[in-house]
Amino acid sequence: MTMVSDDSQPVDIMLELPEILEHPVLMPSGEYLSIGEYVEHPEFGVGRVTRIATYHDDLGIIIRVEYPDHKHRTLGLKFVHKVLPSEKSPGGDSLE
Repeated sequence: MTMVSDDSQPVDIMLELPEILEHPVLMPSGEYLSIGEYVEHPEFGVGRVTRIATYHDDLGIIIRVEYPDHKHRTLGLKFVHKVLPSEKSPGGDSLE
């Protein structure tokens, strides 16, 4: 894509889409995480993983998480921890 700035000089912008991963990924904790499993974020709470992707750069693997209020967040693996099924609804909220 080429854009023109205010001084009429062309500027090239490269947009890269992430590679969607279908296989489980290794978390910093040593556990594997798959689509459909649950994670907890200190601020956002417990949500279900709906997508796993990577840009193949310093950002590393990112996950898309759906929360009970139907909001979605894109998070890095180091910001969440995996939640076991017995731990996923401490407040009774459910995504199912």
